[in-house]
Parts: sequence; C-alpha cells; structure tokens
Amino acid sequence: MNRNVFSHAYRSLIFRYSLLWLGYLAVTVTWSDPLAIKHVESVVRGFLWTGAFLLVTIHLSRQEQKFPEYLFIAVAVVSSATAALAILLLESSPDPSGRLTGIGQIGRHALLTASFYGVAVLTTGFGLAVRAESPRSRLLYAAMLLLLLAALALTASRGPMLGVALAAMVGLVAARRWAIAVAIAVIGAAIVAAGAITDAGPFDFIARGGAYRLEIWSTVIADIREAFWFGHGVATDLPTTVIPNGQSFRTAHQMFLANHFYGGVPATILLLMVLGAAARTAVRVSRAGGSFVHAALLIYMLVVGMTYIDRVIKSANDVWFIVWLPLALLAGQEALLNERASRDNRLAEAQREA
Repeated sequence: MNRNVFSHAYRSLIFRYSLLWLGYLAVTVTWSDPLAIKHVESVVRGFLWTGAFLLVTIHLSRQEQKFPEYLFIAVAVVSSATAALAILLLESSPDPSGRLTGIGQIGRHALLTASFYGVAVLTTGFGLAVRAESPRSRLLYAAMLLLLLAALALTASRGPMLGVALAAMVGLVAARRWAIAVAIAVIGAAIVAAGAITDAGPFDFIARGGAYRLEIWSTVIADIREAFWFGHGVATDLPTTVIPNGQSFRTAHQMFLANHFYGGVPATILLLMVLGAAARTAVRVSRAGGSFVHAALLIYMLVVGMTYIDRVIKSANDVWFIVWLPLALLAGQEALLNERASRDNRLAEAQREA
C-alpha cells in the first residue's frame, strides 16, 4: 500500500475520529497503574494492528466493489458450519446451564459465542439473503440464516438477541419490507423454542435476572468518579465486583463505562464522535440505495456494547468482529461516497466553466 491508500482512507471522518480515539487511549497508558513495559507494548501493538485493519478494509472496499459481499459469504459459511457442529455437540457444552457455546476460542462462554453469531445473522440476512438475485441463492442463505438464528437462540444470551431483533425492527421501518417482519417473527419463535427445550421453561432466559450487571456497573461508576476527567489509563485493571454468592468479576460489561474508566471525558467525547460519524454514514448509504447491513451492524454494536465489551484497543480478537468490522466497513463506504461527491463537484465545476 502507498500514500494514496492512506489519502483515500483519510476521506472518512470515521477513520480519522477512530485514529484519534485509539491514539488518545494509547496515550493514557502512560498514567496507568501499575505501568509496565509489557502494558505499553500491548497497547502500541493493539493501536497499530487496529489501525492497519481499518486501513486495509477501507482499501479493499475501494479496490473491489463486491468485497463486503465476499466477506459476508465467508462469515456465513464459517459461522453456519461451526453453528451446526456446536448444536450437534450441545449435550457436551461446558456451560453448567446447558447454554450453547461455540467451537474454539469463541466457545469460551455463551455470551462471546452469541456475539459472533449475532454478527453472522445480520451479515447473512441483510448482506446476502435480502439482496440475493437467484432463488437458489435465496434458499441457501435462508437455510444458513435459520441455522444461525437457532444457534443464537440456544446461547440464551439476551444482549445479542436483543441487538439482532432491534436491528431487524429498524430495518423494517426503514425499508417497509414484510420479509423483515417475517424475520423478526422467526427470531421470536426461535427464542421461545430454545427456552421451551430447557427444564425451566420457555422464559428461563428472562427469569435469569440481570446477571449482576447492575452491581458491576455500580462498582465501575464508583471508580470512574475517582478519575472522572482523564480516566485511570487503558492498562489499569477494571475494579473487581464481588456478588453475594461469592463470585467475583473484573469487567465493566459495558463499552461506554469501560471507555470512560480508561480515558475519562476525552475518551467519551471521541467515542461519541466516532459513533456520530458512523450513524451519519449509515443513513447516507441507505439513502444512496446501499445495503441496510451497515446500519444493522452499527445498531447491533451499540446494543452489545451496552452489556458486554470492555477494552477496544487490542490485537485481533472478538472486539474486532463486533466493533471494528462495522466501523471499518462504514468507513470504506464513507470514503467512497466522499470521493464520488468530490468527483461530481469537479465535473460540475468544469461544466460551468466550459
């Protein structure tokens, strides 16, 4: 890649704001406690890898118009294959409650598995099935979609399921397509069906309670007050929450709280700038006749971010799939739209001068 690659990416506000956000979070490592060389190396590596991921994705979006479609096909094939295997192995799930966990690294716990499957559901549904041209393709993608929905429901993870449902509902309002309404009905039926096969009944995943989120958030908010303006630093460990049954959690389970814990007010402002630019681009893409999948992924990221994500500046991991992939795809679309607008303006100016 050369200077033109960066110049094209720089046309995107999402890309520029993301670099500022990542850069600021990287700087906060200097006032982290405790501070060690390994922390600095990890943060710098995360910054460079994430920046490179954004740059490469934007570049590929420009070089190959069907790059998002090819990416979504790969996600659909891999995710549906692993979902089928995970369902077959459900009886041997490591989760004590019998919730579905995935294969390999995404199988560490049900919420992580569900977060991956939620992205796959949206990319397969909005990115492939809705836009498929041949009946055979529609049938194939519909089968994959149903399999992924079943896997998502069997995880019994409410945040990802809510994110998928909300994205589908917004898509229904925006597109006025009854096919999306049917998709919502299928999601609801799959959730109830998954609950129905458990011993506790069809609404066990609701009766499970808040999974101690309120206790965790209260602990994190108390620590945020101690360094409200500039945060504790991105390498500082999140506070430990001990719940009545003796379990302990060192996590924020909330992207916005974790972001403020690490970087304070500037980090929160920069995050809002990134999300604002992303939302604006999602609207522009939809109005230009593009796929709703970009808006759907953004909505999903926000919902899952409210219940799951902590640190966003990392080397390749689940955060890339849930946060950085939607932002990178939107940044690529924004750069293309801005480039076309600039070209159209130059042509219009040349015509006036002629």
